[in-house]
Amino acid sequence: MLEFGPTTLKDEILQLLADKPNPEAKKIHAGISQNRVTYQAVHKTILEMNQAGIIEKDSFSRYRLNPAWLQKIKRFAHDALIKTEPDAAIDYCVLHLDSIGAVDDFLVQFGSKHYQKNRTLCLNWSHFWIPLFENQATYAAMKQMILSSKTYGITPSTTPVDRWCADYWRKNGAKEKTGCGHAGLDFLTYAGYFVQIFYPQDIRKKLDAYYAKAKTIRQLDLDGLYENVFRKKTKIPVLIIRDEKLAKHVEEEVKRYFGK
Repeated sequence: MLEFGPTTLKDEILQLLADKPNPEAKKIHAGISQNRVTYQAVHKTILEMNQAGIIEKDSFSRYRLNPAWLQKIKRFAHDALIKTEPDAAIDYCVLHLDSIGAVDDFLVQFGSKHYQKNRTLCLNWSHFWIPLFENQATYAAMKQMILSSKTYGITPSTTPVDRWCADYWRKNGAKEKTGCGHAGLDFLTYAGYFVQIFYPQDIRKKLDAYYAKAKTIRQLDLDGLYENVFRKKTKIPVLIIRDEKLAKHVEEEVKRYFGK
């Protein structure tokens, strides 16, 4: 409940929908009728809240809290907390995606949402694979973001493919290094966020095998890699933490490899 003074009918409807999503208007009224509120008053308030975008109605005339409105309230509360009590303001969520390709699609969406030219992007990845698929829309968008950011990328791998990718980015102005960083960890920092990807062991082994087999970039089986690794269905948790201090700390750790 949002406590801004005496409890209102809107507050009661919010609380009811938070506890029991998807009721019809009559059930909402029944849930608060102990306060002797008329159905007409409840229905009028529901319509007002629906028009304001606070709640949504489905095709069966059932109501629920609007996720977009909840996210807006969440952002407001988080940003206010940062200003009033910075040490307490940590915001996070975990997504579960079904392939490396789906993870990369998400990262493009995430980057686009928070994009500003010349923002710092730092990452530690098991292998570099951009720009191997730059003709794909997702990887073309990633390439654009990397080139328009202050990018620092590291990988513990030293395969010919990783070195080729690193050379490509260095020629285009990005800071890239192979043979350093943290093995088994895939993470990035951008716009005050820390994002970590938890690739499953079987996917890591297949990725390693494709890279180890290619003695030159021309020997890399791109079609097989794309179909059998990047689009293979699996379960990949993605942790997103919004915390300026954490992101800055990790960013500085990555930059240390470049003498920054």
